[in-house]
Amino acid sequence: MESDMVENNILNSEDSLSFVKQILDKELKDYKETKSGFYAGNWWINIENKEENILVQFEGDMGYNFSIYIYIDGKKFPLWQYDRKVINATETTKKNLSFQIGILKDFLISENR
Repeated sequence: MESDMVENNILNSEDSLSFVKQILDKELKDYKETKSGFYAGNWWINIENKEENILVQFEGDMGYNFSIYIYIDGKKFPLWQYDRKVINATETTKKNLSFQIGILKDFLISENR
């Protein structure tokens, strides 16, 4: 499995978390980290904008896939409901993480949420 990770540029849990934090610090400055970690191949990070009552949750698993969920006023929405293109970008690579975070950013600054 490790050779698959290298061949496909799949990030491990620690590298995934670090990469996501770097992008979020640059791209979503109005959102503050409330929780993050990794354990047994899984990783997670939550960011929140309390003024807008929005929480964003990233979850990655041992299968080297990840998902992004948006909670608006406590109601959960997977990012793919906003843009179905993320369904084809769930492997945990820098390219896919950047792509999905770009879509997330578009959603968060959209007037039509």
